[in-house]
Amino acid sequence: MGLFSRLRDTVKRKGRAYQETQNKFYLDALCSAYENVFAQVRPLVNELKTVIPYGVTEKGKSLPIRRTPEIAALMDPNDQMGWAEFADAMFAIWLTEDELNVHVWRDERGRVYGYTILPVGSRKSLDGNTYFEYMSNNTMLRLGEDEVMTLRYSRSPRDIDKGVSPASAIFAWTQIDDLIAQYQKAYFENGAVPAYITTIRASSREKYEKKRADMEAGTKGAKNRNKTIYIWRQFLDDGSESDEVEVKTIQGNNSTLALKEILEAVNDKINKAFGVSNFIMGDDTSATYNNAELSDRNFAKHQVYPALVGFWSQFQHELDRICEGIGYALSFDYEIPELTDRKKTQAEIASKNADTLSEMINAGATPSAAIKALGLGDEWIAVADGYYHRVLAKEISSGDSSMSEDLKTKMLAKITPKTHSHTSASTTADALEYTPVFGDDELDAKKMYEVLRRLVVNSIDELLGDDVVVGEADIDAAVEEIMSYATNVANDGARQGATTIQGLVAGTSAGDEIFQTLENDGFHISDEFKVRWHDRTERLVQKYNTDARATMREALDAGNAEGLSREDIRRKLQEVVPMERADMIARTEMAEAYREGRLETDDYIAKAYGLKIGKMWRTHFDERTCEVCEAMDGQIVELHAAFPEHIEKDDGTVLAFKQSEWNDYGGSPNAHPLCRCDFVEVMLDD
Repeated sequence: MGLFSRLRDTVKRKGRAYQETQNKFYLDALCSAYENVFAQVRPLVNELKTVIPYGVTEKGKSLPIRRTPEIAALMDPNDQMGWAEFADAMFAIWLTEDELNVHVWRDERGRVYGYTILPVGSRKSLDGNTYFEYMSNNTMLRLGEDEVMTLRYSRSPRDIDKGVSPASAIFAWTQIDDLIAQYQKAYFENGAVPAYITTIRASSREKYEKKRADMEAGTKGAKNRNKTIYIWRQFLDDGSESDEVEVKTIQGNNSTLALKEILEAVNDKINKAFGVSNFIMGDDTSATYNNAELSDRNFAKHQVYPALVGFWSQFQHELDRICEGIGYALSFDYEIPELTDRKKTQAEIASKNADTLSEMINAGATPSAAIKALGLGDEWIAVADGYYHRVLAKEISSGDSSMSEDLKTKMLAKITPKTHSHTSASTTADALEYTPVFGDDELDAKKMYEVLRRLVVNSIDELLGDDVVVGEADIDAAVEEIMSYATNVANDGARQGATTIQGLVAGTSAGDEIFQTLENDGFHISDEFKVRWHDRTERLVQKYNTDARATMREALDAGNAEGLSREDIRRKLQEVVPMERADMIARTEMAEAYREGRLETDDYIAKAYGLKIGKMWRTHFDERTCEVCEAMDGQIVELHAAFPEHIEKDDGTVLAFKQSEWNDYGGSPNAHPLCRCDFVEVMLDD
């Protein structure tokens, strides 16, 4: 078990989230609203809880669960529920009640470590203030709105604060369904015999009782189940003394009430509210392959997917509100079933498009013109280029006399993949024509790249016999210029490290002193750091200059420059100058200067104030992230310690990065050239 996992488990043991299962827990509070729509709501709940959210960066790169503690807590939300049971309860309440309230448990540092579903009706109001009350671990808790999520399926247009769920929207119809069930229950409890009200009109109570006894004696059976209700009424106003008996049925036959039609109407209303069909509920008596497939797709597309978007969007909003931002977005994966007929049609259309595209290119159309004419998307560009290259290759290999050798060479260059020769000294590239793009936060790296570029230009002029010599003085000047950029970047890292630590110990005397230093002159790297970095930079610049010059000499010797013009030689040298390597060096060195300047200041502050500070590897997640950096993310070590050289992935694969002087022997989160990883300071418990 890693350090991060141990820290997380320690936090959980210190403050455990509870889920009360007695004294009016959610199942009691739902009452008949849930039971009356159980058949319709279950398919939707079952589908929703199979989708587990995950975190993504701004660029859409998924984050490992260790980087998303709020989602990790959902997998083990409290002491009585796991994800499946917790999700089942959440979605059941969300679909059947006006609102779902969830207590978000946070520790003293504001980190989420658990969730509890509050009973329906926990929301209270006093003097215009809203709060929540519920029983947790045999203790009545009172919570503020900043501790409780409120999720609503929809909102009432007439009262925007009032929630509306599918069950509440059809409450009247679910009541009818309930009443019909009770009606039938009473009917069968009466032996499936209609009940009556018998009114006996008599001049006295004695005559009424005698008439009633005579009637009961005449109709009494084995169990006398006829459930007759007797009522005594006196003589009519006309003074008649003859006894009269009036019998009225209080329950007729089912055909009189049209129960079948009523039940069909009720079920139709409920089914439409939740978007389920009889097929979805498991009734396949009239199912065929086509209509069942269409039913599944419609249910997934029009009910499940919108419900997922609505729920997790609200969940994200409420988490951000309570935690003041969680630093990432929630996303999920849900596949909408595709219809077999539609797949077949799409395949047929794609096949026809491919044939037409091939015919147009064979007829002489360019790939872009053919794609535009057919109205195809960018996904067809590679296909069109493939057809085009095949046509060109066929024409060239056929020995067409109308095509000059020069044209054949040019066309072959277009369709032949470019390859670069590699020497032990460097990686070749399109040299001075190479134009890297630097972001606004990489201006110092851009300046270092330009210094290396000037050295290359001067070396070319020297090799061409111009009055230029690249000597030690030029190297020293380049190093001093680069050092000024590295110093700026390292000082930025020093200030960032101090700012982060100040936030961790805010409110203490150490935090106040760090804050005052930041407000005044700030924190700066030491002279020892500058000396060490100067030596590092000098070695890098000398090696790059030596390798670049060696590469150019090899190109001149191998290319037989005799008879070439001066400009031809210059162009030849420019084609082999390793400017991609200069770009890589500049970006890597400036990023490392920032990291190590930050680490030096962190170490100084930790020693000055007696703080136990650690560092946690933070990976920059996007499509370019390597598997080593991805696996290292979240690793925590002490401030002066090296990160583990080897790490094992979940599938058992062991990964490693080389610890060398260029990454402070593993102390800096720098796994390879152009590594964009960083770290964040954390406070370590004893």
